[in-house]
Amino acid sequence: MLEHLLSYSVEDFMPFGAEVYLRLFARANQDLWPWHLALLGLGLASYASLRMNKGQLALLLMSTIWLCVGVNFHWRYFAELHGAANLFAIAFTMQGLAMIVLSLRLTFEDTHHSKTDKANSAHILGIAMFICGLLLIPLLTALTRADWQSAEFIGISPDATCMATLGLLLLYSRIPKWAALIPLSWCLVSAMMAYSLAISTHYLLLVAGLLFVIVRSKEA
Repeated sequence: MLEHLLSYSVEDFMPFGAEVYLRLFARANQDLWPWHLALLGLGLASYASLRMNKGQLALLLMSTIWLCVGVNFHWRYFAELHGAANLFAIAFTMQGLAMIVLSLRLTFEDTHHSKTDKANSAHILGIAMFICGLLLIPLLTALTRADWQSAEFIGISPDATCMATLGLLLLYSRIPKWAALIPLSWCLVSAMMAYSLAISTHYLLLVAGLLFVIVRSKEA
């Protein structure tokens, strides 16, 4: 039995090629336009809320984005290609709900940053990762793909959403470890897809996940 399982490669669990997967983003982008602008606005509002020490509101706004990816991308589109997409949809929906619960549990001390905090590595990395998820991933995917319409945007792309969320979580002075469990798990899923489909931009999320773990482990 074990030998049979070991005979499988990562590619065996991806019943489609890169072209088909990227065409899925193009379809989603065409169908959902101009909701991209509203989702981008939610992302910006989430960051702005945290900067104003309204961390509860920031999480509520980001939870909406996770729910959109779970329902719109995984359940509505990705399920056509992959049998595990419904599980991904559930996971992203759970993350959205978890962020709502977390927003109700946070105190002012959890979201407030002193001037010293804002100069540390976690805060700087968090801002960089948030910008990457919000702006850099859409730009890179638009420039590096034959069809710019297959670019990945926050609220539609799991990777862009996950990247921005990990960045946002780094900006909190205190956050429970379980809050990043699903985003970090998706980093591994995305890395396997990057390897199987030879989509190099997806490795960015794996790097972000590793940096997140390293920075948070130093703070523990």
